[in-house]
Order: sequence, then structure tokens, then C-alpha cells
Amino acid sequence: MKKQPYLNIFLLTVMALFLFASCEKDEVIIPGLQPTYTIEETTIQGNSLFRITGAINESITLTADKDYILSGLVFVEDTLSIEPGTTIYAETSSPTALIVSRKADIQASGNANNPIVFTSISKLTGTPVAGDWAGLHINGQATLNQRSTNLVDAIGKYGRTDVQADDTDHSGELKYVRIEYAGKVLGASSGAVNFNGVGNTTELDYIQVYQSLGHGIRFRGGTVRLKHAISTQTLGKAYRWDAGWRGLGQFWVAHYPQTTQDTLTGIEGRSGAPENTPVSNPILSNVTIVGLGSNSSDPQIRGIRLRDSTHGKIYNSLLTQCRRAIRADYSATLINNQQLIFSHNNLFDNGPDYYDGTTSNASLFSDPSFQNEQTPAAMNGFVGVSQGNTLPIPNVDPWFDPVSFKGAVPPGNNWTSNWALE
Repeated sequence: MKKQPYLNIFLLTVMALFLFASCEKDEVIIPGLQPTYTIEETTIQGNSLFRITGAINESITLTADKDYILSGLVFVEDTLSIEPGTTIYAETSSPTALIVSRKADIQASGNANNPIVFTSISKLTGTPVAGDWAGLHINGQATLNQRSTNLVDAIGKYGRTDVQADDTDHSGELKYVRIEYAGKVLGASSGAVNFNGVGNTTELDYIQVYQSLGHGIRFRGGTVRLKHAISTQTLGKAYRWDAGWRGLGQFWVAHYPQTTQDTLTGIEGRSGAPENTPVSNPILSNVTIVGLGSNSSDPQIRGIRLRDSTHGKIYNSLLTQCRRAIRADYSATLINNQQLIFSHNNLFDNGPDYYDGTTSNASLFSDPSFQNEQTPAAMNGFVGVSQGNTLPIPNVDPWFDPVSFKGAVPPGNNWTSNWALE
């Protein structure tokens, strides 16, 4: 019996060694995170670039002391941070896009002196044109009322239509970001910047789309909000919403400084079939749309077209130099029920300011209760506002900045200076 303590000590020692060996073995056989992307230095016509391919599955930062090039469809599956002043090129030989997956995050905050620029590699190798690449897709978990199967096949699922949806979802931030020469068709859809089911805690401020082939900025469902945006010479719709977008927007510009050979639209709002919920229902204030001139017949610039059962409200805005200012298709009931409102706006130097035709009910907005005017405003391109008779927009939602003018860019505060292209 006296030997029992020694036996216990022996057994405990053996067990400890066994456990230690097991732990050591676990550490050896469990692999670490394996990158599913590459960033490799390359030289293109004497320019040193870092080529990015694959799916970014860890948190990384792109620094401003280097230039980058996206090759093919590059997915973000963790957090991608981009320093102010960084330039990211895109290949044109194959469909190229930056796609932020659901639950992933992009942190791209430039400033007025050092914007973050996404552009075509043709700026270095030749002559860039609209549609050189497929642009930026941000996929969130907010609700929407439909998905494009073809687009899902290209970029993965976006938005949620089930009980796990999160309209307050956060996908990161874009500030002082310029996207050039994008809009190439991807998954039978086009858009330079696409917010697909993105939630309203995502921060968007100071974004320019420059010469997009398709839509400039597109909202597919979700609740995301955008302040200070400029879509310049977009060969499609400067802004488009559909699939149940219920966000907010303030200080938006759609500007067409050059001739074009197509019929273009500053804003097109859609929702889908009336039974598809949620229904699109955004609120916009301080939009400026400048077309090519009221007498242009071919091509023509339309200011706003509201269709496909969209709800929504647009206030404190300027529409000028458009062949057609505003159209609202099959919308009489929505207008009369104040589910679709166009109020406290100025429409001047256009063709017919309100027009009906076979489907549009936009002339209802000429009723004095909507307080729309045709008073000209002094404009220098897209810079200019109209004073007076504004709706106190913060009373509608406190997210909006208080204003005493209609339009997006006051002459004394041209927020597009330095970072945006004309």
C-alpha cells in the first residue's frame, strides 16, 4: 500500500505527457488561413502596378504609395481598406469588377485633395472609353423584392428576402471615391456602382461616376443612403433604383456636358410588380439634372422617369435643359394618394415641363398643391441653386442637411472641386 502514491504520480505524469503530445499534434495538423487571392507586382508600359486576383479572404490595406490593377472578378470576403489617394486600375481584356460580398466590408475614405480613384488601365495604355470594365458591386443583407438570377450567377447572392434580413446592415464606407469608364455588362446587367441590398448604416458620401456605359449609380433594394453624388456623362441612367430601394439621397447631380447618340435619363425609379414587397420608396432632396438643351430632339435627355409601381418623394430639386423633364407611368393613384410626390421643385428651360402621353400622369404634379415652379435659376453648368420656397427637409427625416435652396451645388460651396472631373 505504501507504493500507491508513487503509482498515482506515475499515472498523472503519463497522462500529462499524453495531453501535451496531443496538443502539440493538434497545432501541427490544423492549418492556418490560406489566402485565396494574389497581389503580385507587374510592369505595364513602364508603370509598376500590383495585380490583384481572386477572393480577398483576410483583412488587407491598399496603400497610396502603390498603384493597383484588378484582374477579372475580384471578391472581397473580409475587410478591404483603401488609403486616400490610391489609384486602382481595371483590366479591359476580360470582365473585371470589384465585388464586396455579403458580410464583408470596404473602407474606402479619400478626401477632396486625395480621392480614391477606380479607373481603366486604358488610361495608361491607350484611350479609355465608357464600359471598359464592370465597376463596383457592394452586396448587403438588407431586404429587396427580387434578384436577377444572371447577376447572382456573376457576383453571388445579394440582399435578403427572408427573416434573416437586416435593413441596418453595414457594408463599410465610400467617401471621396471616383469611378471612371465603368458600366460594362456583367450578368446581363450594367452599372458603374451597384448597391445591392445594402443596409442604411453603410456610409456613402462624395461619390462620382464618370463616363459610365450603363447606369451610373444603381440601387437594387436595400435601405442605403447617399449624400453628395455626381454622375457625369453617363450613357444610360445617371441614377436608377429598383427592387424595393427605400433609402435617402441628398445633393445629387446628373450632368451631360457632351453630345450623345442615345436617349438618356437623369433618374429612373422602379419597383417591380405591385405585389412584390418591399416597394421602392426613397426620399430625395436637392437634386440637379442638367441635360443638353430643351430643343435637342435626337438625342434627347429626359430628367426623371418614375415607373413600375415605385413610390417615393423628391423635393427641393432643379431640372433644366431637358427635352422632357418628368414622366410618371401609370401613377395617377399613387400620386393622388401621396405615395408618389414631386414637390417644391423648379423646372425651367426644358421642353414640356410635365407630359402625359399614353401612360404618364406627370401633369398631376402641376397642381398648385405640389408647389413646383418654372422660375429660372442662374446656372454655370451644374453649379447654381434657386432660393426660396423650399421644403424643410430635416422635418421629413433628420438625416438630411437643412437647406434654404433648391438644387445640389451652391455657387459658394462647390463641393465637387478638386476631386471630381467635369
